Amino acid sequence: MKNKKNLWLRIFLFLAAAIIILSLFSDVLMPNDPNATNAMRIKEAPSAEYPFGTDDLGRCVLSRVLSGSKTSIFCALILVAATAVFGSAAGMLCGYYGGAADSIVMRIIDGIMAFPQMVLAIAVAGMLGGGMLNAMLALGFASWTPYARLARSRVIALKREEFVLAARISGCGDGAVIGGYIFPNIFPSLLTYAATQVGTIMLGFAGLSFLNLGVQQPQAEWGSMISSARGMLATAPWAVLYPALALIVSVMIFNYLGDAIRDRLDVHLESEERR
Repeated sequence: MKNKKNLWLRIFLFLAAAIIILSLFSDVLMPNDPNATNAMRIKEAPSAEYPFGTDDLGRCVLSRVLSGSKTSIFCALILVAATAVFGSAAGMLCGYYGGAADSIVMRIIDGIMAFPQMVLAIAVAGMLGGGMLNAMLALGFASWTPYARLARSRVIALKREEFVLAARISGCGDGAVIGGYIFPNIFPSLLTYAATQVGTIMLGFAGLSFLNLGVQQPQAEWGSMISSARGMLATAPWAVLYPALALIVSVMIFNYLGDAIRDRLDVHLESEERR
């Protein structure tokens, strides 16, 4: 059973690494300029020159899919890392020290989590305006809270353990106890949750871009490509199909990777009882 878990983890790690490397070298792999328009090649079917066809402005769909991969994937990875660090740090401090600050922060988190994540992100992005930075801020505001709740619940359970009490008695300061004894024990849970969120954040970026609250034209991003081409399903379906397929495959790979990491580390992300 363990060997099977390791096999699936290796497979999806390889696929995720392949997607990341592909996006890193997208500028080299693009057969055409992703932003170059050509009035003579509008809505052209897939061919040797344009393997994924062209869109309503005569732009190469393959080049735009490759260009959009860097935006869709790396922005998601950066945001997941940032929200994981911020949320986990806030949760660990609240769980370790408790008191009034803990109560205030948790009530703020409860208020944020009362709204569906995507609805809250749309509202924040609508107030901030379009643009990828604003989309990242909107999704980040809506997605850091689960890390805080998860870290807090784990710290509350661990800070009464004998090894933590022994570390305090031996003279370790709070920073050493949190960083050297508590954090290593909650890291698998945080890593597992972060891995499962990459696909969710990618879908969030695509959703905001679809609503014109993410990247702005002519910058390529899979959600904005689907949005701009949705009216061409009857005349040029490839303009929608390929960015949608790229998004679906990428999200599936990162979701399965998160599941494989969870199974390998044997971490159970049960819902935390509200305190």
